[in-house]
Amino acid sequence: MSDLSFKSFALAKGFRLPVSTVAVAKSLNMHPPPPISMRAMIATAAPFAPSNPGFATMSGLAFFGWFDQAAPPLFQETNPDPLRAATSFEFKLWSSNEILVDDAVLPLSSVLLTNGGMAYSPGVLNGSYKYQITAINSFGSAATPVLTAQFAAPDAAPNIIVTRIGNTNDFQVKGTGFGAWNGQSVLVNADAGLTFIGGPNSVQQSVTVSQGAFTTNVHAAAPCDSSGGSGSPLRFYVSLKNQLGNISNVVTGLSCI
Repeated sequence: MSDLSFKSFALAKGFRLPVSTVAVAKSLNMHPPPPISMRAMIATAAPFAPSNPGFATMSGLAFFGWFDQAAPPLFQETNPDPLRAATSFEFKLWSSNEILVDDAVLPLSSVLLTNGGMAYSPGVLNGSYKYQITAINSFGSAATPVLTAQFAAPDAAPNIIVTRIGNTNDFQVKGTGFGAWNGQSVLVNADAGLTFIGGPNSVQQSVTVSQGAFTTNVHAAAPCDSSGGSGSPLRFYVSLKNQLGNISNVVTGLSCI
């Protein structure tokens, strides 16, 4: 609202200067008495509140979007009310504990002539948030109500839990948080002592991930025998074929019997 004046308003309405406030008021069907409010006249050119505000997640990003009722409709050449079109939008975002997370003024461009939007990376928006969009032009502003956006927490990190099966060197391995590998095979590793993948002190077992999880039994007799038998420490972790390192936590504290 950097140019809030009767002069700019009258010129925008197509009048030539000098012009009386009465003449401009009558063009707006505002007839005295009562007294003419210059502020009320100028407010007739203020923007509409942004319409259809909403949010969505797509391709790992979270989007907020809205429309300007005064901007040209999509695929149409006529502008329904160019004087009331917003020249910028202010986007505010609060966390659930009322902390202001973002307060940005977004300029319009030819690409965003009919709407505005912002994108956020995953892991930033988790849980419940509040947001509000304000349309701004030279003659005023108008805001949406404060709205709520609920985002699911990010997927849990890949994690395995290992339990011994009876009094044996067989172990049950349960994995969760492997959603990135749904329908794919991962490798469950058990090793004892100093080892390398595929070596005599290591065993690998392929398992297919379904709905982000898996359960499999691992027979660790080979690494136990190769590393000295009873008391040898065991490590369990998940890796990917032809890749070094682990994609899950490493479980220790179990030993051969």
